[in-house]
Amino acid sequence: MVKLGIRILRWLLFATQRLLNLLTLGNWPSAVATCAIITDAEGRLLLLDRADGAGLGLPGGFIRQRERLEDAIRREVLEETGIEVRIVRCLGHLSGPRHPGVACVDVVYHCEPIAENQAEPKRGLEGAAGWHRYEDVQQRLAYDYAEVVEPFLAGQ
Repeated sequence: MVKLGIRILRWLLFATQRLLNLLTLGNWPSAVATCAIITDAEGRLLLLDRADGAGLGLPGGFIRQRERLEDAIRREVLEETGIEVRIVRCLGHLSGPRHPGVACVDVVYHCEPIAENQAEPKRGLEGAAGWHRYEDVQQRLAYDYAEVVEPFLAGQ
């Protein structure tokens, strides 16, 4: 039932953006979101097994009106995984479709869990969070996240 609700909401977002693009002759701005590369002491990545079936994704989401990007990423990670993080640094951005027809600009952060003894990641509306070794899951990574994950891991 939850998966159906998520699909309906995503379709409504897609339809709304398409309508606004049509009404503004393609000049409607892309959505702005944040996502985080989060590693633990063992070098594993915190990833979401996305409820929409798109694969494994980075925790994150859309910013709210009048919300700072830094506040949005901390909020989104906590909501989706149950883990509090601190921002280490901004890694860059991704831009492109995240869902069919929905353009998005993601600002990508490197984050670390605040405390090593935090509870295991939880399952949220977006999917089940868990720690993964990249080499075990790289073929299942959603969207274009590999474009930031691979250089990040190579530079560590």
